[in-house]
Amino acid sequence: MSVKQAFQPDTIPITLTMITPLKVMTSAYRNTATYRRIAASLATVGLIEPLIVFPNTSGNYILLDGCQGCCD
Repeated sequence: MSVKQAFQPDTIPITLTMITPLKVMTSAYRNTATYRRIAASLATVGLIEPLIVFPNTSGNYILLDGCQGCCD
């Protein structure tokens, strides 16, 4: 039995403005310690894993994974 590949194996550079999150981060969340930790980690270490996106019909991308719990 063969398994069909469900993703594109290549990395595609796109701009952040082309990515739409599934959920919008609230301003209240931006004031939490968790948000500050994530922001500090990104500033210090950078992005460790690539964002997982899916193309939509308008030529932009929907963010599927990479929100780090910030939008819950």
